[in-house]
Amino acid sequence: MAYTPPPVYNPFDPSNPYSSVGGTDTSLYGSNGSTTNPLETFNNAATAPAVTAPQVLPPMPTKLDFWGNPVGQDGKSTMGGLGGIGWNSKSLNLGLEAFGTLGNIWNAWEARKLAKEQFKFQKDITNTNLANSIQAYNTRLYERTRAADQTAGRSEDQTLAYTKANEVHR
Repeated sequence: MAYTPPPVYNPFDPSNPYSSVGGTDTSLYGSNGSTTNPLETFNNAATAPAVTAPQVLPPMPTKLDFWGNPVGQDGKSTMGGLGGIGWNSKSLNLGLEAFGTLGNIWNAWEARKLAKEQFKFQKDITNTNLANSIQAYNTRLYERTRAADQTAGRSEDQTLAYTKANEVHR
């Protein structure tokens, strides 16, 4: 049996029953058979849908305790239980946040110590490289000056004096 691919959905195909172009939907505003604009029913008070009164919510409490719990007329928390610090979710969250903050502070302190150690190590490497570069430069200066002075017939004292005057120091 040969494979036949599934049909491709085309919203503009008039033979498609779900198409907005063809199918059973022939009305201008929908498939209810009416040619009346649905917005016109809202302009006519007789056919407009009934409007219900909005649901009135209880007033917000005017007093809150230290933790943000509403306080009743008697001055006690309306949240039940202790209402403040105790075995409730707000106190548990406060304790967990405090514990997390202490952990973050410790991690930051350890990261700072590690960064100081890494900086000291990198500084030592850089200073060693600088000292080696200076020594290599001064050695090349002396060797070039000595070669030039031997060719020109100058003394070793003149070579050392020129090298001493032009060498690099830290």
